[in-house]
Amino acid sequence: YAFTMFDALVMYHAPQLHWFLADNLVSSHFYAVSWFLTAFSRNLSINLLYALWDILIVRGADVDLFFFSLALVLHHAPTIHHTPNAELPQFMSHLAPTSTQQVFDLYLLGAELKATTPPSFVELIGKSWRLEPVDAQGRGLAGRQGKQTAPMTVTSAELAPRGGMRYVFVDC
Repeated sequence: YAFTMFDALVMYHAPQLHWFLADNLVSSHFYAVSWFLTAFSRNLSINLLYALWDILIVRGADVDLFFFSLALVLHHAPTIHHTPNAELPQFMSHLAPTSTQQVFDLYLLGAELKATTPPSFVELIGKSWRLEPVDAQGRGLAGRQGKQTAPMTVTSAELAPRGGMRYVFVDC
């Protein structure tokens, strides 16, 4: 479920990249497993890992790893678009910052992306990360099994914040 949420984030913030990956049959299931399960410990040198973990621990937001990962993918989007499709899963799984400054910059970009993501979707990401089952309106499903959540739901007030509209997804 966390991977579905991450794919929806990529779709929201970078639809062309999302469809490029989807057309090449590459979902975050192929490349982000170690990012989320090990919080990048498999991908980063110890110094970069400590820099990232320091930021994540100090900030204390459980969804920040998602947005850091999104920032990493978006940072590499031009290269991703030019990577041969047979090499995409391996290339994507090896994405990593190369300096402590880049770790910090990607975290800041992730914070900007989080700020421009509908708050109700950020809340759903948090619930998926904490393994709390929710319905399409983001309400807890304690004791209810088998119901899946729509990948992205927003409140009506979030559809046109500050006079502009980004994307609307309708699942019927």
